[in-house]
This record gives sequence, structure tokens and C-alpha cells, in this order.
Amino acid sequence: MTEILTCPDEHELLPTAMGDPAVSTIQRHLAVCPGCRGRLERLRAEVSAMRLAFGNPADGDPSARPGSPENPDEGPERLVGRYRLLEEIGRGAQGIVYRAREEGLAMQEVAVKLLKAGTIDDEGAAVRFIREVRYLAGIHHDHIVPYQDSGNDCGQLYYAMRLMPGASLEERPGPMVPMEAARLLSQLAEAVHHLHTQPHPIVHRDLNPKNILFDQGGRPYIADFGLAVLFESGGSSAWACGTIPYIAPEQFDRRFGELGPACDLYSLGVILYKLLTGRTPFPGTRDAILPTLEQEPIPPSHLRAAIPREIERICLKCLRKKTMDRYRSAGELLEDLRSFEMRRPLPHTPAEGPPRRLADWARREPALAVRLGVILACSTIIWGYRLAIGDFAALLPGHWAQIVPKSGLLGSHPPMEPILVGMNQAILIAWGLAS
Repeated sequence: MTEILTCPDEHELLPTAMGDPAVSTIQRHLAVCPGCRGRLERLRAEVSAMRLAFGNPADGDPSARPGSPENPDEGPERLVGRYRLLEEIGRGAQGIVYRAREEGLAMQEVAVKLLKAGTIDDEGAAVRFIREVRYLAGIHHDHIVPYQDSGNDCGQLYYAMRLMPGASLEERPGPMVPMEAARLLSQLAEAVHHLHTQPHPIVHRDLNPKNILFDQGGRPYIADFGLAVLFESGGSSAWACGTIPYIAPEQFDRRFGELGPACDLYSLGVILYKLLTGRTPFPGTRDAILPTLEQEPIPPSHLRAAIPREIERICLKCLRKKTMDRYRSAGELLEDLRSFEMRRPLPHTPAEGPPRRLADWARREPALAVRLGVILACSTIIWGYRLAIGDFAALLPGHWAQIVPKSGLLGSHPPMEPILVGMNQAILIAWGLAS
């Protein structure tokens, strides 16, 4: 029997890239998968670059490293590179962000991100941290946090970026006026489109309000590229990462489509939904969100009646379960948002007809749809039978009863009368069970 091997994720390939012997399953897969061999070579290049440019974080005495628990100069007010740490302003799984002051003539304040103590000895964490630095250093856009500097201070990896004194989007009160929400999301979509159209497309994978920062003038910036990856068709299977409920359905279940840039479009849709309604479309925990993968979100206008239909269509298209039903690119989303701002017809999201709206309603209200479906089916059979036996006049009021035939196609005998009574009872039972 032929063994079926799935593509290993980055965590499974990283030990091999660092020089450890590959396990037999990965060796067999690499022998037949050119894509994964290419990914392995790129990882090896990143590991080599990290060791050459920054040194090996595992070398040296752990107690002598800044940031280690044994080091008395840990935390704020210590010097990392040429930056004096002032206060902690953010913390993630592998990094801590400080407000810092650059020592020297400029004395300007910046934000400095450090690889968190406890992960310093992990070469894999160091590779991911340096990858984040490289992505950020290579991207220049008006709505992506500008990179400034990076280095290695006695094994402590760090990088500096522009300080954003405004609150994050998570801290801003909501909901927003629909036009303001569209304007904000169009700026974010522009930045995401820039990421997706790089020579080597970058997928952020963690777009959420905490990672949307504002400068003093209120301009939004996308931050935190710790989970960003280069998009490779058919690549890593370990994509179920990010912040629930901003993770796309295909990251949990590949039945909804291929992994790729569409994940970021879904996250933008959740952000827009929250901007419009003040809440996310689905719960914020893994156990609570998994049962909702087959459910459609409640339309924003059902929560706030003043939301225009056009911005609602944009939002719900981003939130389609299947990737093929969403926008084909962030550029298309951007065009629709700008059309909404200019009060023009949406070029990529035309008004939906009754069949589509009926199907969406049935997915949102399956119990009620079943009840009405049973009632409609039984009623159709009853009316059809009455017409067939010539008793249709009994179902009509007033003068309409005088103009229908007195005998139907089957004559004037009621052999199915008990069945009709049973159908009436079935209607009542179906209504009660489904309610």
C-alpha cells in the first residue's frame, strides 16, 4: 500500500534545517515533494543567516544574558543596544514590546520588541523573530508600522520601530459610523493588498484590533508580524493560529478552501463587522467557535438598523465560509469600499436577488426554515388533493367559491380524508418539534 504523506509544517521542518537528523517520515516526504525541499532550503538559509549575523542565542552563560531571570538588570530602565527601555506597553507569546528612548543626540522615543526570556535559547523562536524583522524591514507602506533598527545584545534579540502613541483599535469605543468604518477598513485593506502583492506574497495571519495601532494624528497602522508567513500554494498545514474569532474557517477545516491570502480577507471582515455592530459575528473561544463553522453570521443591519445595505454586503462577502465566495483579492475589497465612500455602485458585490437572500436566511435560521418547509409541503399536497376531488371551493372564501369546479379530476369522493387529517396533525407536530 502506498503511504500518503501530508506536507510537514514549519515546526516539523525546523529541526532538520538546524542540522538535526530528519525523521524517517519527513525524509520520505522530502524525497517526493519538491515544494517542501524548497521550503527546507529557505529555512536552512534563514538559520545560517541568523547564526552569522546575530550569533547563536544558545551560546554563552545563560545567567549573563539580559532578560534572563538571574540577571539583576532585567526589565525597564535597562539598556538594550542603544535603547533605554522605559515601560512595557505590550506582550505576546514570544515577544515583549517596550516604550524606549534612543540614547545619543536624537533622544527620540521608539517602540522596542524583545524576544521574551524563556524563548532566548530556542533557535526556532529566534528564527521566527528574525523572520519578523526581515518582513517588517522589507515592507514600506503608509499603513504598516515603520521598521527602524534591529540587533543582538549579548544574546538578546530585539528590533525597534516607530512608537504609536495612540490607542489600539481594541481600546477604541464602538460601534463606529458606517462611513468612518469603511474609511478605516479601506486603509487597512490597502496595506493588506500591498502585503499580498509583494514579489513573495506575505500573509499576516493575525489581523485583529489589538494589532491595529494609531499615531497621534489618528492614522491606522498594521503591526505584529510574528505569525506572518510567505504564501506558498499547498504549503504548511499548521495554519490554525491567530486570534479567535478572527481566524478564517479554512484554517480549521480545509473543506472551506485552500489556505492563503483569503485568510486575511476574512479577518478584515470580522474587524469591519465589529466596527459596525460593536461585537464579533461569532464567539471568541475555540470551543465556542467550532460549532459555528457551518453557520452564517447575523447581518449587521439586524443588530443596527441604520447600517446601509451596501456596507453590509461588503462585510458579509468577506465573511463567506468558502474562500471562493469571498473577494478574490484585497484590491477588490478596496475598490468596493472606495465605491461605497463615493456612493457609487459596488463593482464586485452587486445586489443579491431573492434566491440568494432566501438561502442565506435558511442557513441562519435552519429550525424555522424546516418548520416553514414542512408546512408548505403539506399545504401544497392538501390543496392539490382538494382541487383534484372537486372540494377546492371549500378552501376559498366568499364569491371565489362560486367560480371553481364542483367536481375535480378524481371525482367527488374523499377516500383520502383521513390522510388529510393526519397531515394537518403533522403540521402541528412539526411546528412544535422544531420550535
